[in-house]
Amino acid sequence: MKFETWNPSQNQDYVTSDHITKKEFSSLRSNLFIAEVVGSFPWLERLRDLEILYNKTSKRGFFSVSPWHPWEAKLESEINKEFLGVSHFDGEMCGHFDASSQIGKLLQIRESIGGADSGEWRIGGCLSAPANLCDGAVKKDLSFFLESADHLGFLLDLSEMQQSLLIAKPYEGIEVDIHRLLRATDLEETLNNQVPVD
Repeated sequence: MKFETWNPSQNQDYVTSDHITKKEFSSLRSNLFIAEVVGSFPWLERLRDLEILYNKTSKRGFFSVSPWHPWEAKLESEINKEFLGVSHFDGEMCGHFDASSQIGKLLQIRESIGGADSGEWRIGGCLSAPANLCDGAVKKDLSFFLESADHLGFLLDLSEMQQSLLIAKPYEGIEVDIHRLLRATDLEETLNNQVPVD
């Protein structure tokens, strides 16, 4: 497993564009700290550190889950059992939460039903969540959330091929918190990108 970071305070820029709309996202323009993780990573084991990031950047949480076959029915049942007001759109489940402890519930559901093979998961937070981040009125892929970057405080994108993206609004000490979360062996290496983690 390895990861790479982009810190706006060091003028580092993560740039990507939607392959359909061609809209470009720049982490530097949006003033967001990015960590990209490639390979299997124990997010549930690092829950405490994820909660710290959430609590320092967000007041309200949201999630979207696009389940893959054969886990759709089980995931829908578990998520509806744990969260009120879940909306459904085009095979996707979306909802919101108010406490960082709910991140753990979502990750536990993911772990117990299919793990990395269960689908695409996005768990995030913002200071005041606009309704469209929490309802099911539109498909919520990563591009959707990046276009809503002004409202994001925190986002964990768990996509296919064991690739994860962690996004957070910078605050004093974020480098240390990201370092602790990803358990890099050397903080200076972490902040200079491309750090393999055993």
